[in-house]
Amino acid sequence: WNVDVAEDGGVKLKVDERGNVDFREMHAVVNVREADFLVTVHEPTVAEPGVDVFGHPIPARQGQKTVISRGHGVKASEDGRQLFAEIEGHVGWKRRTLTVEPVYVVNGNVDFAVGNINFNGSVHVTKDVADGFVVQARDSVEVAGTVGGSKVIAGQSVLVRGGVAAKEQGYISAGDAVITKFLNNAAVDCGGDLTVDTQIVNSTINCAGCVRAPNARIVGGAVVALAGMELGEVGTPGGTRTQLRVTIEGFQNAEIREIDAQIAQLKEAAEKIRVRIAPLLEDPAKIKALNQQQREVVKTLAQKMNAGKKEIDALVAQRADLARAFAAKLKPEINVKRVLHPGVEILIDECRAILNEPVIGPVRLKPNYTTMGIAISS
Repeated sequence: WNVDVAEDGGVKLKVDERGNVDFREMHAVVNVREADFLVTVHEPTVAEPGVDVFGHPIPARQGQKTVISRGHGVKASEDGRQLFAEIEGHVGWKRRTLTVEPVYVVNGNVDFAVGNINFNGSVHVTKDVADGFVVQARDSVEVAGTVGGSKVIAGQSVLVRGGVAAKEQGYISAGDAVITKFLNNAAVDCGGDLTVDTQIVNSTINCAGCVRAPNARIVGGAVVALAGMELGEVGTPGGTRTQLRVTIEGFQNAEIREIDAQIAQLKEAAEKIRVRIAPLLEDPAKIKALNQQQREVVKTLAQKMNAGKKEIDALVAQRADLARAFAAKLKPEINVKRVLHPGVEILIDECRAILNEPVIGPVRLKPNYTTMGIAISS
């Protein structure tokens, strides 16, 4: 074997340096690229008879030839002894048949029987994703059931047919569209449009496209969408605080948050160095009082601080480029089909409003740049 596979749904638990095992990491997914070498099939060796401790002969059993059936996505060398991946995908090994599939299918729930999934393709889950598990795919993810307090991350789209009950722990991230029945206490990063059927409750949404929920209730949380919103009912008669934002202000996705985290880390490191060497750099007499080795230490720290500042500048420029790209998607408009309740906070572009009384739909909300408020029309 050139790949580490388990047969018939087996698992490959790994022990860390402390002797611990993470039962969520089953290592069931074996990613391979096109033309990757999978396995060599050897011919049986010639059997030789032996003897027992009394000198009696033990007849040899002849070796049996190993037969591996080639399934989908597997090709063989000319002599048939070496097998290779014909496509990129996941290696399957079941009932002596070797396959490479472009879609990883979980026939059931993603739970302790399956473990976390990280696949260089698309993932299809036929039931639910249980709390605490991670499903990550380079391409798309489809879940036929529900997603709990878990993470679903896809380079392309995410489809959750049963809805997301995240329990303030779940996270959905998609490079393209997200489609689901409902979102409860969830965090969502969406590179395309977000489509929701019934409700969005106490969720934090960052959508680079349009939030399309014309028949849904939006209660609590904050919904940020760059390409506008199509909503049903927003807020509650009791005035539950609900934020609607169609603006680049405050918009974030996973990439922007990662850049912000790196900038914060570099700034903290630079500040620690500055506090340490600033008194020396401000007083030449203190520098002269240092020996050669101490001067070299100060010089190295100053160089490290300056390098950190340059790295911060590069990250700030990268973040600004991302912000400009997202700003180009801005469509400053919110359409509400049924009603906007009191307590709803609205920010469209740079214009703001907090509703003190209900607004009956269907209505269109747009920025009023004269008053810096929100214009409401039928």
